[in-house]
Amino acid sequence: GGGVAGEDAAAEGEEGGERPVVLCQLFDTYILASYGEKFWMVEQHLADERFIYESMLDNWDAHIVPCPPVYIPKDAAPGVLEAADILENYGILARAVEHPPGTPVGLEITALPSPLLHLGTPALLDMIAALQHASPKEQIAKSASCRAAVRNGTPLERGRMQGILDGLMRCRNQRTCPHGRPIATVTTERELAAAFRRDWGAPASARRREVSKGEEIDGGEAPLRDNVEVDR
Repeated sequence: GGGVAGEDAAAEGEEGGERPVVLCQLFDTYILASYGEKFWMVEQHLADERFIYESMLDNWDAHIVPCPPVYIPKDAAPGVLEAADILENYGILARAVEHPPGTPVGLEITALPSPLLHLGTPALLDMIAALQHASPKEQIAKSASCRAAVRNGTPLERGRMQGILDGLMRCRNQRTCPHGRPIATVTTERELAAAFRRDWGAPASARRREVSKGEEIDGGEAPLRDNVEVDR
């Protein structure tokens, strides 16, 4: 059993007043979480990348913000000087300068759309290269969000993991990263029970709710395949 996180999860969470709750991190790469009667395993890089990607596109033109000057030498990015006019069309303000005086002319970026402020020079170089080939904003955001997202293999505190899941819940597409990779696998409580050849008639979470009300649920156990005996 198990599937991929669906695009209707956010609506489901809002209606039910629920959200995925972090359980732990596995292999410094996967966030394990419970969500109602479901068990989520989320790849941290892909989830963070999806949120950053959508945020970039949503806020690209909202605020053009001055930034500490970023100098890109001409030899670091061929054609970079010719890209200044193209960059301006995307809200990236740049000018040709000598840095320091007497050195070869390069490009100095002085303002960026606010979603791009946290990018480092390597990501900006990739973005400029993409713009020179007339790539749309979506393509640029794909590259930039991948570089900006938390890396797999990075230990995360619980609060950071919860923030990644909360960000994913606000995304329009919770199913895949910008490059099309599945972000999460989802397993229901019934599927977990079936994997252990158990059938109590109702999910354990439902039984816990009923027991807390002083009621009991009479659940049976399905016959085991292959006549294998299992200790209860």
